[in-house]
Amino acid sequence: MQKAKFTLMAVLALSGLMAVQSAQAAENGDATPPKKHKAAAKKPAGPTVEQQIQALHDQMQSQIDALKAELADRDAKLQAAQAASAAAASQAAAAASSAQAAAASAASNSDAVNNLQGAVADIKTTTTTVQTQQAELKKSIEEPLAIHYKGVTLTPSGFLAAETVWRQRGIEGDINTQFSGIPYSGIAAGHLSEWNASGRQSRIGLLAEGKNNAWTYRGYYEADWLSAGVTSNDNQSNSYTLRQRQLWAQAQSDGGWYFTGGQMWSLLTENKDGILNRTEALPMTIDPQYSTGFVWARQEGFRVTKSFGDGFWLAASAEEPQTLNVGCHTPSSIPAICSSITYQGAGNTGGLYDNQANYSFNVQPDYIFKGVSQSKFGHYELEGVIITFRDRYYPNATASTPSTAGALNQTTYGGGIGASGRWDVLNKKVTLGYKALLGAGVERYGSSTLAQVTVKPNGALEPLRGGSTLATLEVHPTPRWDVYMNYGFDYAERAVYQLNGVDYGYGSPNQNTTGCQTETLPTGGLVGTAANCTADNRAIGEGTVGYWYRFYKGKAGTLQQGIQYSYAQRSTWQGTGGSPKATDGMVFSSFRYYLP
Repeated sequence: MQKAKFTLMAVLALSGLMAVQSAQAAENGDATPPKKHKAAAKKPAGPTVEQQIQALHDQMQSQIDALKAELADRDAKLQAAQAASAAAASQAAAAASSAQAAAASAASNSDAVNNLQGAVADIKTTTTTVQTQQAELKKSIEEPLAIHYKGVTLTPSGFLAAETVWRQRGIEGDINTQFSGIPYSGIAAGHLSEWNASGRQSRIGLLAEGKNNAWTYRGYYEADWLSAGVTSNDNQSNSYTLRQRQLWAQAQSDGGWYFTGGQMWSLLTENKDGILNRTEALPMTIDPQYSTGFVWARQEGFRVTKSFGDGFWLAASAEEPQTLNVGCHTPSSIPAICSSITYQGAGNTGGLYDNQANYSFNVQPDYIFKGVSQSKFGHYELEGVIITFRDRYYPNATASTPSTAGALNQTTYGGGIGASGRWDVLNKKVTLGYKALLGAGVERYGSSTLAQVTVKPNGALEPLRGGSTLATLEVHPTPRWDVYMNYGFDYAERAVYQLNGVDYGYGSPNQNTTGCQTETLPTGGLVGTAANCTADNRAIGEGTVGYWYRFYKGKAGTLQQGIQYSYAQRSTWQGTGGSPKATDGMVFSSFRYYLP
């Protein structure tokens, strides 16, 4: 393009110059013809300068016209392209505007659809909630789980039981087994089996709960008929007195504090959930004495518990103490120091105690402390107990002239520590448990209730070292079945002293055990007592296996049946006649209906 413009300008300049020269020549009258020369030889005449210039002009003009045509054509195409581009841009803008409008419309429609769907979902949820509430309200009216009285919720509980027990060697007892009373072969009971049927373990309970601001208040009552009054017997009416099992009140704060007072399971008894009442980890036995090695008591106490969250608990309690019995045998060759003390007496009926039972003279409560850690890795407990023993000693009780001169009160302290663990494994189909309590004077808290103390030469009570341990295995293959196995034992260490050079005490080798396995005659038709048998219990162990099967569990309650087999062995410390043993095989059955 630039080259064509340059050529055009050159042509125009040359044409202008020629025009100026022609005009000047005409104006000056320069018409002088050119000089004629002699022709040596005549040449053909060529184009004149004017002709040549004219030819060049024509040629240049033709090129200029072609260039103009080309430029015009290019300008036309450029304008057409610009017009097409503008039209395309306009169409694109219009398309974009339409797309935006369509997107806005689609978003608006989507929002409307979403809002409509949300509204429909809310309506469905509200309808479902209303239907659920209506069903729950109807169910609470027709099938109430609790009774509402003013601001208190009352929840009944309990079961009715038809149960039997067969023992290889009779203990002359109901389904409750006195492990320390398993007879030697020296008495008739050691050769006679027994079968008894009973409904006395049937139980009733009532939980009352109410809430006020940041506190929840509750009370709990539980009773059965495993008690005997002066008119109780199996002759005809089989009527037995109602027995208090638990009777306590509790205040619980939203901050995790619990204050509980009344008769309840001892704080030494293992729990399944924190340190909450009514979550005690009891063996699944039919026998209401549970199993040897099980650590427990149900007694009056006051307990303070704090839940710190994250599965950590602390508690302390002051509980009713008792010194059950003194294990002491004095050979006839030395003063009877074992009978030179007193530590308990028969109950006073005027004070509403049973005059057929003995009660110890206590100095202060048993103090118990417990810490619990609970997580998905198991339930762990660590506890300790402080126990106080007191007796009155009469040093001149065995003098040639007995007197109360020099009598004095003496106090001794005992106690122990315990630990336990429970683990749910295999998706909670198996539960493993282990519990142990060891110390001095803690034997009352074991199921066998072995001797707690003996008597030292100065008349003071000496706590016996010993304790209890129990291992449990529970299998829950289906919601209907529970299978359990337990093995535990209670143990009391021997404590031997010398008086006048002669051994005596608990488990003394001088104690007479010669007649424990020699049968004696009955007395007046009743089972007699073994002669020359002062064996002291060393350990009582028991293995148990049993099951529970639920025929039905639903809104109408629970109907279940169970069978248990136990084998117990009573072993003693060696005396002059050896270490007598006594064993007992027992079969229990139970058929129960539980309130829903």
